[in-house]
Amino acid sequence: MNYNSIDKSPKKYEDLLSTMSKGISILDSLGITYSLGRGTLLGIHRDKKYTDGDNDIDIDIFDDKKIHELINELPFEIVLITMSSGRYQQLVMVDPETRVIFDIWFYNLIRNEYINRHAQGFFKIPKNKVLNLKTITFEKKQYSCFDPNWYCEYWYGKLWKTPVKYSKTWIQFYKEDCNGFEFSPEKNLIFIKLF
Repeated sequence: MNYNSIDKSPKKYEDLLSTMSKGISILDSLGITYSLGRGTLLGIHRDKKYTDGDNDIDIDIFDDKKIHELINELPFEIVLITMSSGRYQQLVMVDPETRVIFDIWFYNLIRNEYINRHAQGFFKIPKNKVLNLKTITFEKKQYSCFDPNWYCEYWYGKLWKTPVKYSKTWIQFYKEDCNGFEFSPEKNLIFIKLF
């Protein structure tokens, strides 16, 4: 699938749920430790639904050891892979049935933090938060996640309980509000886009 042609329009609730269920069932079958992340966890925790205008499912995984098994098992089309220092950082896939993006962020343990490199910097999560994952119930199913209150404030700032309209770029938002982001552009990040 061509990366530049990804449909980023808002997706239907039932399509988001279908893609999330398919993807998580594969993670569970492979014994992969994960957490719902970013807007997916924010919406499910705060709003008891996906956030308005959502078009993807965000998943955090805490090593990249089973990436090849994931690629073989997930029934999705790969559109982007990013790597840094020989480690996978992100795997973006699209569900061909729903057109929902399934976005996996890989974190690797460095000292006492799990780190994910991005072109604009790096995301970090304290080791103790990964070792103490919780579960959240959504649509009568349980999903693995960080402590939702901690994560939402850590990721979205003290005002996370109040929905906001985006009036700035995502990088400005993360620089100002996300305790888990450190701005430090990465020149050696490898982007593999499928054209």
